Amino acid sequence: MVEQRSKALEQTRRLLEAQHQQASDDDKVWRALAIEARDVPLVIPINNVVELAVCENITPIPLTQTWIRGLTNLRGQLYTVIDLSVFFGGHETRLSRDARIVLLSDDGFNTCLLVNSVLGLKVFGEDQPLGDVANVSTDIKPFFRGQIDEGERQWAVLDVDALITDKRFLTPGRLEAVPGLEH
Repeated sequence: MVEQRSKALEQTRRLLEAQHQQASDDDKVWRALAIEARDVPLVIPINNVVELAVCENITPIPLTQTWIRGLTNLRGQLYTVIDLSVFFGGHETRLSRDARIVLLSDDGFNTCLLVNSVLGLKVFGEDQPLGDVANVSTDIKPFFRGQIDEGERQWAVLDVDALITDKRFLTPGRLEAVPGLEH
């Protein structure tokens, strides 16, 4: 566990350096955190990410959607952990040594995403065209701004605003699970 924490701290350090570099760059580039969820390689713009953490001490919350893994305490603050793979209709993310919690920038919800793995930091040219998202199913396309083609790898660009304003995302409870509270 100490090794995982150390690796997550190093990833966060590099993330913070990239955010600082993004803020001070005169270059026409943008940076992103490359992750994997639902077996889809995707990137989250660096300005939407605050921190990376290891997956430990996630407390389940009864009567919530299957994609809500629970609550976690990060530096004394509670965050809802969203399993991005399950939210996108895939399998539950295994809490392996590669899995990470991606703390989103202040979205007003204290939300973080559970992802299969962090693949690193990417740098893209501002003028690099975004194509149609081809490597994701139609039902989750609205959560992506487009796709960047890097030769052998295509990166779907996550639209965090579309995600956190989605009706499903904003309805975490399963009221039908409580007798007498059906819609």
